[in-house]
Amino acid sequence: MRSMLFAGALTAAIAVAAPARADTPLNLGEHFLLRSYTGQAIGAGLRDVLALPSVALIANTSSICSALTGSTASQVLMKLRGEQVSLAATANAEEAAKAAKEATRMAGVAVLYGGQTPAPENQAMVTALLKELAAANYRGPVFFHLAVWAGQMVENAALADETIAKWIAGHDKLFALAVDAQRSKGMILNVTVRDGKQAVVRVAHEVDMDKPWLDLFRRSLLRRA
Repeated sequence: MRSMLFAGALTAAIAVAAPARADTPLNLGEHFLLRSYTGQAIGAGLRDVLALPSVALIANTSSICSALTGSTASQVLMKLRGEQVSLAATANAEEAAKAAKEATRMAGVAVLYGGQTPAPENQAMVTALLKELAAANYRGPVFFHLAVWAGQMVENAALADETIAKWIAGHDKLFALAVDAQRSKGMILNVTVRDGKQAVVRVAHEVDMDKPWLDLFRRSLLRRA
C-alpha cells in the first residue's frame, strides 16, 4: 500500500514538474529561478571578466530583484572575502543616493534594479545613484543589469541631469548585461552614454545560455503571471 502511495505521489510530482508551454508566463518561483541563472552569470562576470577586487551590489527591495542580487553575491563571494562585497537594497531615491555614496569605497558598482518595482521608481533610484557617483567622480567600473540598460534608464538619467551626462560621457568603464536569444548567448557589453544616447562599444564577454535558462528568459518577456 505504501509503495502504491509513493508511486502515485511520484507520478503527481512528475506531472507538476512537466515543462511549461512556451506561451505560458513565468510564475513567481520561475522568476526566482531565472534570476538565479542570471545572477550566477553576472556574478561570474564581475568576479572573473571584470576581475573586480571589491564590488558594491545595489538593487531594489522587490523579491525578484532580491533573488537576482543574492545569486550574484554568492558567485562573487566564491572569490572575494566578505569585506570586499557590499549589498544594498533601496526603496527610494534617497536610499539609492546613500547606497551609492557608500559604494564609492569599492572598486566596482553593479546597478541591479529590476524585479516587480515599477519602472518609474527604478528610474528615480538609478538617477539618484548615478548623480551621487558623478558627484564623487567615481572612476571604477559600473555594471548595469539588463532591465536598467535595455530600459534606457542610464540614458534617461543623463538626459535629466547635466552632472550625470558630463561624468558618464567621460567614463570608459561602463558595462551592461544583454541577451542574444537567437544565438543563445548572454553577453557583457562595454557601453557608453554620450550626447544623451546609449551605445555599445564592444562585446566584452559571452556565455552560452542552456535551454532551461533561455526558455525561462523567453517566457519572462510575456505578461507576468
